[in-house]
Amino acid sequence: PRFAPAYYEDVDLCFQLRQIGFRVVYQPRARVVHFEGATAGTDLTAGNRTLFVEKHALALARQFPPDARHVFRARDHRPGKRILLVDHHVPLPDRDAGSARVFALLRLLSELGHKVTFAADGMAPDFAPAPADRLQQLGVEVLLPPLALPSYIEEHLEDFDLLILCRVTVAAKYLPAIASRENRPPAIFDTIDLHFLRESRQAEVEGNAALAREAEITKSFELHVARLSHRVWVVNPYEAELLRRENPALPVEVVPLIQEVRDTVPKFLDRRDLMFLGGFRHGPNEDAVAFFVTEIFPRLRRELPGVRLLVAGGDLTPAVRALAADDVAILGFVKDINPVFDACRVFVAPLRYGAGLRGKILYSLGSGLPVVTTTVGAEGIGLADREEALIADDAAEFAARVVELYRDEALWTHLSERGRRHVEAHFSYESVKAKVADTVSAVAR
Repeated sequence: PRFAPAYYEDVDLCFQLRQIGFRVVYQPRARVVHFEGATAGTDLTAGNRTLFVEKHALALARQFPPDARHVFRARDHRPGKRILLVDHHVPLPDRDAGSARVFALLRLLSELGHKVTFAADGMAPDFAPAPADRLQQLGVEVLLPPLALPSYIEEHLEDFDLLILCRVTVAAKYLPAIASRENRPPAIFDTIDLHFLRESRQAEVEGNAALAREAEITKSFELHVARLSHRVWVVNPYEAELLRRENPALPVEVVPLIQEVRDTVPKFLDRRDLMFLGGFRHGPNEDAVAFFVTEIFPRLRRELPGVRLLVAGGDLTPAVRALAADDVAILGFVKDINPVFDACRVFVAPLRYGAGLRGKILYSLGSGLPVVTTTVGAEGIGLADREEALIADDAAEFAARVVELYRDEALWTHLSERGRRHVEAHFSYESVKAKVADTVSAVAR
């Protein structure tokens, strides 16, 4: 009644709710239709400002001073840091390991009480609004094109307490200009994976001198933005050591991928067939499945007649589609991949090049599906041959390991249990969350 017939009654409600311990939240899915002035006219000199100030004087004294420059920070009452994370597009966590990592980082930063803004440097070719909506429901502000991101950063840079720039392609685009600003916030460069390492390995496998030169250029960019950063995140100890050899002064920290672990899994005898999973926008996956079908699978057909290979993953290329055969099923993108993991007996990951951590292998281990992979595939995960996985690089040896695992129930059960325990010990959500919390506390201003 104090504010009848209108004006300030909605703000009064918000202040009273906070006073008794509730939160006021913004729901991006909500739509409000406002018939302006229908209740009390549109006279701007009328209203209840004086009544409101008198009632909430103590609460207003704790607010920012009444200046429009403070609106950006004052609009959010969460006590944590104001963090801007930039990646190449909205993460698609069911499509690739890098996206799953970024999505998990945004989720845990929000859970830690920080005010997180995610900015997409571009749009994924198959963009759909659902991933952005999922982030908003976690409390993350999402900025998408056509917003001019360089202008946004120029205007609001000093309003943030911390920047996280993902991938060298993004960091190299923004960090040099940011570094020249006098009152810049600290910046973390999240490599996702060391791009120059992946490119140089691909060049070696393919004997491609031009790609080797491109890898050297990428390396110079990655080392440059690493020097401009207050922290450099890599996903495995091997890449951390590689960067430290290049520059011992770099503030490198290992922040691995996150993987959940299944409590129960279908047994050995309830399964059949082989499985490969990967997003084929990523070159190493196309190479790996082609290597398996052309070099390894012919050996398996003699030893395991009737066994099929199921190939799951989005962004199929013509080369991958061409591998289809009676015993090679090209599934494409599978919305719910767990039934495929539960039906297959062996996961194969014959990766010949790449960098970072292989999310497909972590997912398979966490799902209780034993893995046969290469040295490159196992790199950085801490897998021991015949303890958490089987590891082989030669096509004949790889095929022999697949046959052994497919036939040996005791070995299969051992690897299934050890793989899950290994993932739980080293890649759990809570362990990575604690590491990120410590870093933000140490680095953010």
